[in-house]
Amino acid sequence: MRNDKVKLLLGIAIGTAIGAAIAYLSDEERRERLIDGVNDTADKMRENIKDAYYDARIRGRKAKRDLSRYMADMKGEAEDFYEDMKGRASRLARRGEEKFDEVVEKVEEKYDEIEKKI
Repeated sequence: MRNDKVKLLLGIAIGTAIGAAIAYLSDEERRERLIDGVNDTADKMRENIKDAYYDARIRGRKAKRDLSRYMADMKGEAEDFYEDMKGRASRLARRGEEKFDEVVEKVEEKYDEIEKKI
């Protein structure tokens, strides 16, 4: 019984809403205002979507530019680091070579001393 009352009230509410809409739209001036309002809302939404699209493009370009600059900086730092390490390795190799030459010279001196004693 209660279910039937709910269905009846729901039907009356829907019918009333449909009737009110028909009555509202039957007036040409109101119908034109409604159509204009819907069109204005659609135009605003379209503009907002365009603005968001162009804003996203601009942000994307800025992000790309910033990333390119960052990568260029990182490349420069990596090149500087490489050159620094290369210089250090060269200096270390020269020092090693000098030490090796000193050892060879000392060994030759000792060899000559031993040879003279023999």
